Amino acid sequence: MTDHQALYNELRPLLRSPKPPDKDGRIWSFCPCHPDGSKHGRRSLSLHPTIGLDCFAGCEFSAILAALGARRDGQRPSEEATYTYRAEDGTPLFEVCRLPGKRFAQRRPGADTWGIQGIRRVLYRLPEVLAADPSEIVFVCEGEKDTDRLSRLGLTATTNPGGAGKWRPAYADALRGRKVVILPDNDPPGRDHALKVASSLAGIAATVKIVELPGLPEKGDVSDWLDAGHTASDLLAFAHTPPSDTAGTLPVSESGADSVESEPVDGAALLDELVAYLRQYVAMPDEQTDACTLWTAHSHAFAAAETTPYLHITSAEKQSGKSRLLETLEYVVARPWHTSRASVAALVRKVSDGITLLLDETDRSFEREKEYAAALLQILNAGYRTGAKATLCMGNKNEVVDLPVFCAKAIAGLGSLPDTVEDRSVLIAMKRAGPDEKVAKLRNRQGKAEGWPIRDRLAAWAQAHLAELEEARPDLPEVLTARQEDCWEPLVAIADSVGGDWPRRARKAAVVLSARQEDQSAAIQLLDNIRCIFGEHGDPERLATATLLAALNEREDWPWGVIDHGRPLTGHRLAAMLKDFGPRPGLRREGDSVGRGYCRHDFIDSWQRYLPACTQEAVTTVASVTEGQSELSLEDAGVTDVTLVTPQGVSPQEDKEREEAAAWKV
Repeated sequence: MTDHQALYNELRPLLRSPKPPDKDGRIWSFCPCHPDGSKHGRRSLSLHPTIGLDCFAGCEFSAILAALGARRDGQRPSEEATYTYRAEDGTPLFEVCRLPGKRFAQRRPGADTWGIQGIRRVLYRLPEVLAADPSEIVFVCEGEKDTDRLSRLGLTATTNPGGAGKWRPAYADALRGRKVVILPDNDPPGRDHALKVASSLAGIAATVKIVELPGLPEKGDVSDWLDAGHTASDLLAFAHTPPSDTAGTLPVSESGADSVESEPVDGAALLDELVAYLRQYVAMPDEQTDACTLWTAHSHAFAAAETTPYLHITSAEKQSGKSRLLETLEYVVARPWHTSRASVAALVRKVSDGITLLLDETDRSFEREKEYAAALLQILNAGYRTGAKATLCMGNKNEVVDLPVFCAKAIAGLGSLPDTVEDRSVLIAMKRAGPDEKVAKLRNRQGKAEGWPIRDRLAAWAQAHLAELEEARPDLPEVLTARQEDCWEPLVAIADSVGGDWPRRARKAAVVLSARQEDQSAAIQLLDNIRCIFGEHGDPERLATATLLAALNEREDWPWGVIDHGRPLTGHRLAAMLKDFGPRPGLRREGDSVGRGYCRHDFIDSWQRYLPACTQEAVTTVASVTEGQSELSLEDAGVTDVTLVTPQGVSPQEDKEREEAAAWKV
């Protein structure tokens, strides 16, 4: 390895706000020796694997090394602390070094270069955790410094490498059957990290509890709390005190005989409170508000779901509240990531980290460069079902990687989404607020004060009901298609779990928002329109092609009059569109003339297969929502404007029709 390459490997993790390497490996970052870069946003420090280190503002090489905390004259980098991670038997696996400026780098034990690629990641102080008495509480902190501090006080503590946001599900097995108390730092990343750890431990640890220590300064941690004069006994008292008696304590999940006692969260009342919060800032119909409320709860109970519905937030015009709805949801969903644009690599890695994606301006996203649009479409097509992965080429070497993309997603933008994504979505069609619809202005301080308490209680409720939701198989309205049932099952399961009026409201929202959506496929719409035409003509045995074309093309609310660049649908195109569904135009002599037409019975199979939402049996009932109710009519559910178009089944005279159809020469 050359001197420049060794320097490159050493300095790369020490750079400040670096950009990704270019195709030659050059990395641009802010120089630590002059302030101009940070002030104006320009990066003047260049690190190249063959050229070396150079500041284009003229800073001295030795000064840059000193400011970065790098080695000089053969000495090792200046380190404030070194933390060794060990395997179960005590064997050192890797080290985490704390560098000046609260920066961290990882290396193999005793190595001169940074990086632990190929090394198994484990929890810090793992041997001590495994050797501790199973009845003792294990504190999960957000850093090695806090962990060592608690260990010196005689407590069992651990943390994960990388800090907040870097927890891996594999770490949970080391805490199986243990009583776990999570101590988050006093900032949003810390709280989000605590919820992610708690979700990972649900059903594995005996008990899991998040304790937000009172009196912490902004971004403060348990070490700050101890420095303020508190003791290990005080911390244990907080860990054992029921949350109803302790301010700042949040129970996340409780199981086992020795679990901490706490008052259960009233799920129905909590969802009602969330509805009131959303309506305060966003004007939406009741069904859309209920769907957003259930979806928000779903983001907290995500570990129990096999599928996830996307919220497709759209509108006909700008300034209709789409972005405001995402901003409002950001304060109450689990681990939100609100963005309108990100690189492909950032998008995939964030999604794979289990965040709740709040993606704005999707109409522009799909219009931009092909690579980004293709990657986004792949994530959305695959990411609605558990276990789904996106395969992408990443890095300078274009390595093929499979990353999980299953997470809760809300997508906002003008117009429609690609058909495959629309099929996995619950439509939230926004409109500008009317004169009688008054909504408050959302400010960050209000969102935190009103949204965060709801978010924390949703997390507590969800974690306490994960096992129940995993086993839930709710009855769904028959009007829904199989894909729509996949979307609504986790939402209706939450509604059934909280009880109250929510089971009825969830099913009503499913019928109103999904069952009445028109299929975006032109061929399916054509089948539906032809069925209507047969019904308008009294369901005759056959209709001439000319009659069908005239009826299709004259309707202004159907697209067929201008389907071909402003020209109407023709007989040839009609036959081509129907070919894959079975119907074929046939000839029949009528007196002295011969004309083409279509037999009704040729459509019946396609109508029944592709248009189930319009059959009488499918739309007259909604499945039972509570014990003792065999069915719930749409009228009872508040749905009064569903137009029923009932295709006749295969009539008893079907054989006779087919015999008569023999007169047609196909």
